[in-house]
Amino acid sequence: MQINNNMNRFSAPQFGMALKVNEGAEKFLKDRSMEALEKLAKAGEEMKDFKFWDLEVGENGYRIKSKRYANAYKSPSLDRDRDPNQYKSFNDINIYAVYDGEIGPKGQRYPLTFVFKNNDAAVTAYNKYKTFVSDEDHYIELTKMLEANDVEKAAKEAEEKKAIDAKDNFISGLMGKFGNKKITI
Repeated sequence: MQINNNMNRFSAPQFGMALKVNEGAEKFLKDRSMEALEKLAKAGEEMKDFKFWDLEVGENGYRIKSKRYANAYKSPSLDRDRDPNQYKSFNDINIYAVYDGEIGPKGQRYPLTFVFKNNDAAVTAYNKYKTFVSDEDHYIELTKMLEANDVEKAAKEAEEKKAIDAKDNFISGLMGKFGNKKITI
């Protein structure tokens, strides 16, 4: 008997390989260099434990797809007008991508904004992304950035839920110990 850890894609994270080579991808992959294929294989290993985002390869090329929502993106490009090297007050970068999800306006250019702790972190991410020349590099790095962003959000949500639960338990304890109990006669 096999037990799958995959749940409904709209309600919970799924587990499994984040590099998905879909049916019909052979033709696209044959046009890629051996270096590109090796990058994909390495990225597949690095992303094997991703819970929120997949990098898909299909007959029409690459696409980054959310495991939780109906969002998907293709054709990422760095917004070079918001260079944190020039504007020291910026602690974020934008990467534009074409929306290719299930719901919403397919084909529309969409900004993905990544906020960092400070300008130095934004400069590092911006300069790293700016140096990429191959499609594989752009897609792999964007998938990693989206995953890291969602992992951080999930950790924050878990901490908030834990604090709320602790407060609720404390209140229940207070009510149980000191609550005014009604007496019916």
